[in-house]
Amino acid sequence: MTEEIYKVLDRHLEDWNTVAELKNKALQYHDTDFQKSIELMEFAKIFAETVAIIQEGERFTYNIDSAAIDLVRLAKEEKAKRVLQGRWNAKT
Repeated sequence: MTEEIYKVLDRHLEDWNTVAELKNKALQYHDTDFQKSIELMEFAKIFAETVAIIQEGERFTYNIDSAAIDLVRLAKEEKAKRVLQGRWNAKT
């Protein structure tokens, strides 16, 4: 993979970390301000949908086969770092 693809994958991971942060922020208000919690969760959902659409286009543009990358494992910080450094092995 080229350096540009590593940057795309890094940005994708950052985007999903942001989605998780938005969701967690919404959950913080669940017991104290339910309406605010719902509004934040709706925003997180819209943001996640937008991220998914953009990332689908980028995967197509850069010919990144998402099936070849174990996205669940990439969610873990160490695995993501290894992918970005080009040291990822599907068996690890």
